[in-house]
Amino acid sequence: MPNKVNAALRQRGSLTVWVSEEAIAGRKAAPRTTPGGQPNYSDLAITTALMLRALFRLALRQTEGLPASILHLLGVELPVPDYSNIARRARTVTLP
Repeated sequence: MPNKVNAALRQRGSLTVWVSEEAIAGRKAAPRTTPGGQPNYSDLAITTALMLRALFRLALRQTEGLPASILHLLGVELPVPDYSNIARRARTVTLP
């Protein structure tokens, strides 16, 4: 019985991550229709980074590193917003 309890407690620390095809497709920002530079990352990409930041209480540079690490472990080749993009866009993106 103790082995089952220990295994169950260890399982609580397990982390499973998946990225849907819709999320991968939604990472690219839509073209701007107003004057100015074109955004590289969609609101979805910024929102995801900000949610990870809040969940794990990360600094901005760590917020850049965590999604990059997760995507690398998953073998998904996607660009990750850098910390300055995350900080700048955090002012304008609407969080759920």
